[in-house]
Amino acid sequence: MLTQLTGATTAAARDRHRALILLTSPPEGALSDFAASHQLPFIGAAHAADRADRITEVLGSEFDILIHETHDHIDAGLLAALTGTIKAGGVLVLGLPFPHSVKTSTSSLNHFNRRFIRLLSEMTLRFPDKVQWLRQPLSPDLFAELSTQKSIGMGSDTISPAQAPPANCPALSWTTAHQEQDALLKSACDYLNNHAQGCITITGRRGRGKSALLGHIAGWLDKQDITFAVTAARRSALTSLQRHSSAHCDFLAPAGAQGSGCQVLLVDEASSLPLSMLEGFLDTHQHVIYCSTVEGYENAGRAFALRFGQILKKRYVHNLTLQPDTPWRWDAGDPLEYLIDTLLMGGNSKDARTPRPPATEHTAVACQEHSDAHTGLSPCGGSIRLLDRAALALDEPLLRQVYGLLRDTHYQTSATDLSHMLDAPDLQLWVLEESGQVKAALMLVLEGDIDTCLHEAIVSKQRRLPHQLLPQLLAQSANEARALAAKYGRVIRIAVVDPDRRRGLGSRLLRAVECATMTHGGPASGFGASFASDPVSLAFWLRNGYTQFHTGFKSNPRTGKPAIAVIKSQGPALDSVVQSAVSIHDDNLRWIHDDPQKTDSQLQDAALLQRFIKGQRSVHDTFAALSRLASQHQLPLQHKPDIARRRYEAILRKAVTAALE
Repeated sequence: MLTQLTGATTAAARDRHRALILLTSPPEGALSDFAASHQLPFIGAAHAADRADRITEVLGSEFDILIHETHDHIDAGLLAALTGTIKAGGVLVLGLPFPHSVKTSTSSLNHFNRRFIRLLSEMTLRFPDKVQWLRQPLSPDLFAELSTQKSIGMGSDTISPAQAPPANCPALSWTTAHQEQDALLKSACDYLNNHAQGCITITGRRGRGKSALLGHIAGWLDKQDITFAVTAARRSALTSLQRHSSAHCDFLAPAGAQGSGCQVLLVDEASSLPLSMLEGFLDTHQHVIYCSTVEGYENAGRAFALRFGQILKKRYVHNLTLQPDTPWRWDAGDPLEYLIDTLLMGGNSKDARTPRPPATEHTAVACQEHSDAHTGLSPCGGSIRLLDRAALALDEPLLRQVYGLLRDTHYQTSATDLSHMLDAPDLQLWVLEESGQVKAALMLVLEGDIDTCLHEAIVSKQRRLPHQLLPQLLAQSANEARALAAKYGRVIRIAVVDPDRRRGLGSRLLRAVECATMTHGGPASGFGASFASDPVSLAFWLRNGYTQFHTGFKSNPRTGKPAIAVIKSQGPALDSVVQSAVSIHDDNLRWIHDDPQKTDSQLQDAALLQRFIKGQRSVHDTFAALSRLASQHQLPLQHKPDIARRRYEAILRKAVTAALE
């Protein structure tokens, strides 16, 4: 085993790559104990920390050796973040809870894991000297030799292999990376010299030297006597930046960065911060330099990549975009980068648009039962079909097309969405194809049919079931428990390729799925969706016969917009519930915005106020009833900023209770 390990790391160091060592079904606790006894960094599957915090914590760190143990549900986002911390010449030791071969694995493995095993097996053939399966038990001397040769641990002060090329490293790639850095640095400095105000966005894939470029810019600012500060979600992000800067970098927590008093603010891993906060930085600084990966690995989705540019255009902020492309921490052809690119469909986005042959006979037979006689759309005739997810996991070109479309369109898409797409229960994946090319995709989850014994607890907000968003939200909005007994189809993603938008493809796909689900899926009593408030998105749903029945009170930290929910009843069983939810929602909005058309009707007020008194409805969702009561009784309806929200609502509930007695 030691021979395999040292051989893999030697080959990796020779080419400025990283090695991958795979351990099959290690005994429980063996890897963590081994890492502790040899003072090696270890990241396990089970951890008390929040997942987002775990990912953010490792960003900017660098390791020579890192041991990561997964569980049955692989956290692809965490794995991707961890691979980005391994230095050139380093090694990732990955403990897997399942066999190393799809043929020897059990049928209980989910689609994502079976695909993962297949990709790992292919990697051992593609990188035989750098990817190794270790099938023997752990031995005490496994990392002994490497531990004496390398500096181990998070935030090491030793020089990274990416900072100085090894003697046997090809000079071309190292020279190219430095030439690119020099050119980008010059562009940034020229921009800062020639523009009194504006911003710079540094975006690119992991390992491209973004933080290094930010550090070099900080050094230039210091030499020019321009005041600056650095902010990020965590102080640990400063480690990599500081390593590449000739200047001392003062760190400010994001909450205090807006009032830094500096001329320039440097924001590292910007996608980990809310868009509203990133926008606020522009108000108090001459220049803001945003730096972030764009692959959605940080548990933040792709809001920064897809939406921040729109904010800059709306504000007419002049922006310089810098995109380092040459690998900096490792050289091209690195096994770990290949693994993540293949597993999570990264790399060249053009691959996701490669046309594929028309459906084969096998595929046609598999989807024939979903033919839509009501719309005349034949899913096997090159139009609309429901995908078999087991077959999809084996069809890399189709999977790349579908996931690539969703990833490039939806700001919330992150690494975990791929595993969700392949394995989430009660999920359907539909596509509209033309000439073998995916033009539109829709993800639908079936919800509802909730046990009667849980109804009151849900309406009163004492219980919140996972994966039941639409029925719970409708029941609470309408104050109608019977909404929970119905079946629903909730659209969680719908996307159309950019060149084919405005052709009605999204509406066509949506109508076909509604009809097919009514025939084969249940039937569903209603269809709906929840999304960030956006005029264009809302107009799409309204055109297709949906009605808005909920508006969230709080804004999403990524978009800065509240969530809204829409629904479309499919029959009389749900009509009255939907009408009640819409009536209450619209009534509240009219009073919140002091609309002249607001009414004095108190038809549902008594029941809603009783829910409010018990803490089962918010002020926002009961505002119309509270306002009508306030016209007859003195109530502290307006929230004063100096009073905590929870304290304010407690005072208001007490006042409402007294008014109703």
